[in-house]
Amino acid sequence: MSSNAEFFEDSPPDDAHGDWDDLAVPAVVDSVDLVVEAETMMSVFAAQRLERVEFMRRDALRDAARHGYQLTEVIERSVRLELAAALGMTESAAGQLLAQADALVNRYPAALASLGGARMTQRHAVHLAQALDAVEPEFHEKLLEPAVALAESEPFGTFRRKLRNLVESVRSITITERHERAVDARRVVFEPAEDGMAWLHAFIPAVEARAIHNRMNAQAKVLAAQPEETRTLDQLRADVFGDILIDGVTDALPPARRAFGPPWW
Repeated sequence: MSSNAEFFEDSPPDDAHGDWDDLAVPAVVDSVDLVVEAETMMSVFAAQRLERVEFMRRDALRDAARHGYQLTEVIERSVRLELAAALGMTESAAGQLLAQADALVNRYPAALASLGGARMTQRHAVHLAQALDAVEPEFHEKLLEPAVALAESEPFGTFRRKLRNLVESVRSITITERHERAVDARRVVFEPAEDGMAWLHAFIPAVEARAIHNRMNAQAKVLAAQPEETRTLDQLRADVFGDILIDGVTDALPPARRAFGPPWW
């Protein structure tokens, strides 16, 4: 075999320079690019797996319905067991996979599309679905778009922290707005009942309702401790309620039905 020195001993002919210049030099493959490429493929395949898992569940439910079976829990357990056997995992792990597929395919398709486009990892997508499932359904639409944006732009640790802050801020604002609207609807309603009785309903802020009830309850307990007292706590609370609202104090009724005076606690 000729050595490298022998191989290059003679220079190529002058008319061959053009051919040598045209030879393509293989590009050096960056090892990091190879890892990124593999991670991209994993995200794409993860999205496809979730879609196929959900299709498997739906197909089983449709097939059961065609045969008249309506026990959804039994059918879904059958799917879990079949999936666990096929993938070599526990029934619990198969159940988690089914839950993830259900959430991302049916409730958060924007996150699934991002995962399928390799713009977020499976870890991001699963945590996003879990975090949104943990809040009230009325917040999902408002949270989904910014949550996906965070998942696409932040590493997992930062994403998890920022998503938690986002959920808390949205819930806080929404709860405040809802409370303000509810306060505008405060009212008292009189509802006649039988035998000369009636209900008096008050729709007021919870903190005020609790304070009113605590005051009536405290005064009723003091009265109940008196030696000659025979009324029940319910009766005592009702009497205190009437005393205070009608006269502002509790000395307008005979002593046997009298509660205490102005607020004392």
